[in-house]
Amino acid sequence: MVEVTSGKDFSLSSWMDIGDQQYLKNETEFIYLPANLYAAEWIKLSEKHADFSFTMNREADVFVGLKNTNSTSYPGFEDTKTVVENSERQRFKVYRKRFSIGSKVNIKGDASMVAIVPPSNLEPAYDLKTVTSYKATDADFKGKDIIKEDFIGKPRVVFNSAGGGVLEFSISVGVADTYSLTIKYHNPFDKPLKAKLEFLSADGTVMKTENAEFAATKDGKWNYYNTNTGSMINAGSYKLRIIATESKGLYIDALDVQ
Repeated sequence: MVEVTSGKDFSLSSWMDIGDQQYLKNETEFIYLPANLYAAEWIKLSEKHADFSFTMNREADVFVGLKNTNSTSYPGFEDTKTVVENSERQRFKVYRKRFSIGSKVNIKGDASMVAIVPPSNLEPAYDLKTVTSYKATDADFKGKDIIKEDFIGKPRVVFNSAGGGVLEFSISVGVADTYSLTIKYHNPFDKPLKAKLEFLSADGTVMKTENAEFAATKDGKWNYYNTNTGSMINAGSYKLRIIATESKGLYIDALDVQ
């Protein structure tokens, strides 16, 4: 969709996905992407790069991820109200502009992500849904051996026994749609920990169950478990339960809903 010459500061990539290295010659990975950027064509940048430009081979939307939310380097770009997040827990606000075939796109040195997506006739997801974070310490604790504990400098929630504890998040959504659910966690062991997830309506009806496996986490870091509501849900209130099964030592920090 674009004509760009690969060089030491950037290269053209395809099929953007979680787990891709965000930068050239850097181990930092994408751990969260807006739904409309999955499988996108994208330009992998050096973490520090010079200004550059490329030419559009067809009409498409160009998305730019920026650390500096007050950037004025991209006139005509709109705030999509979504973010890209990497394994260093850095978040980049995503901006978008549609370009016609033959247009020249100028990218400044402050860009941390560039993606190119063909136009869609569907109403874009970023117009409908923003990311809402729910802290685990504000959720309801049910059962036994689930407590608040300081970890990596802040209060978190930890399961202190393999089973018997339930962490219940109460969430609200304003638009009928399918929503992604991302659990931020830390597993300090060298083997996976397990739990059962239940997604419920406000009246307690179980709408989805799932057996979750939480991979080992590096010291001082966080991992992310990604799932979704399973089907379209109406606007309203819902609950997500994390039910301990083989969960002793599992830390939970937050639930992101989009």
